[in-house]
Amino acid sequence: GLGTSAAVEDYGQARHGALCTCALSNGTDLVCQRRGLFTSGPIHHDAGSLAIATLEEDSKVVAAWRMGSAPYKGQVQWLGVGLEESGQARTIDAEVAFVAVLVLSSTSIVYAYTDAQRNHEGTVVFCAVEFALLNCQAHHVFDRGPVHSVALAA
Repeated sequence: GLGTSAAVEDYGQARHGALCTCALSNGTDLVCQRRGLFTSGPIHHDAGSLAIATLEEDSKVVAAWRMGSAPYKGQVQWLGVGLEESGQARTIDAEVAFVAVLVLSSTSIVYAYTDAQRNHEGTVVFCAVEFALLNCQAHHVFDRGPVHSVALAA
């Protein structure tokens, strides 16, 4: 049935990213389950350092996050909601200050970020989801900054 996923920065697990899923049971009761950790290192503690979107209903999500240690690069990756499978993490080669992600279809996503080393300019990137890989096009600056936060919508 229709469910929801949540990604959190888990302070109890050295600020690693954790994935949880929730679904309705008996039509009215929300039942949630922690699926496990999905990052190999910490996520930054600032607001806007973690984003998630549904890639395929009840089976896959795409997450984007700012790493929790210098040089604060970002990562984007699709994950199976049970964490039994996942795509290869793609590094955002910039000092990410804020990150957002949007799924356009089960085969394409867009992520956006602000670059702390370039006047917090806003940048957007289109990626095709090709099996385990995110095949991303060139990064496009949409605002020269300074940009504080970013939200995406289709």
